[in-house]
Amino acid sequence: MVKGLPETMWIGSAYEMELMFLNPKSQTFGMDVTMEITKEDGAIDFGDFSLAGTLYAYDTPPKEPSSFDISFTETSSGTFQFEGWVEERFNHLNLTVSLSPYVKPGTYTFTLTVTLQYKT
Repeated sequence: MVKGLPETMWIGSAYEMELMFLNPKSQTFGMDVTMEITKEDGAIDFGDFSLAGTLYAYDTPPKEPSSFDISFTETSSGTFQFEGWVEERFNHLNLTVSLSPYVKPGTYTFTLTVTLQYKT
């Protein structure tokens, strides 16, 4: 399940996006999260956006979930990446996208890719 970003966003503001996923095997798996932000009519500068996250994970409800802060690296202008390991069965990822006060108005596209891969 994914809760997306609003259609209209304001500079200098922050917005949340949520993603829930299940680990059916209850085994350790690699999680690669990539967010790519593109502008319809121009380039994006480093620092126009920032991305942070928190992963809430637990094995059996209603157990209180463990929480892990996720630090994203801006690998190129508008592209953010995180790689890590997850072990729990139930996972809820909250992402916070922040816009710099200097972002130019325009139409932006946000593409979120989450890849989950079990150890072999």
